[in-house]
Amino acid sequence: MDAGEPVLLAGDFNATPQEPALDALYNHSGGSGKYQEADENDADFCALPGGRCRTGAPTVEPLCSPKATTATKIDYLFLSARDFRNVKGDAAPCTPGMSDHHLLRGGGRVRGLSTPEGAQCSGSRTTSGRRRTACRAM
Repeated sequence: MDAGEPVLLAGDFNATPQEPALDALYNHSGGSGKYQEADENDADFCALPGGRCRTGAPTVEPLCSPKATTATKIDYLFLSARDFRNVKGDAAPCTPGMSDHHLLRGGGRVRGLSTPEGAQCSGSRTTSGRRRTACRAM
C-alpha cells in the first residue's frame, strides 16, 4: 500500500472496544491511532455530544455464538480518519446457522470526492431513523 492511500481495516479482533489493545487504532477516546470505527457513532450505543464513542452494536451473542456469554462487540470496520467522512456502520441481526458473528456493515464518503457525474442517488431512513443513501451510475 502506498502512503496516503485510504485504508479499510476489518475483522474479528477478539477485543471489546474499551480494551487497550485497540488504542493503537482509535483516533479518539484515549486512542493514539489514525482510524475511526464505522459503528462508533451509532446513536443506540453512543450518547456523547459529537457522537464518537468506543462502543457499537454487538457482533456476537449467545444465540449465534455458543461460546459467548453476553452480547458484545468484537468485530470492527476501521477507516482511515484523514480519508473518510460521514462514517456510519451497524451490525445486522444474528442469523442462527449462518455464522457465529453478526454481519458488520459500514462505510463512509472519501474526502474530496463528490457524487460522480451521471450518478443517481437516493436516500431513505431505516426503521430506527438512520439515513441510508445509495448511488448508482446511470
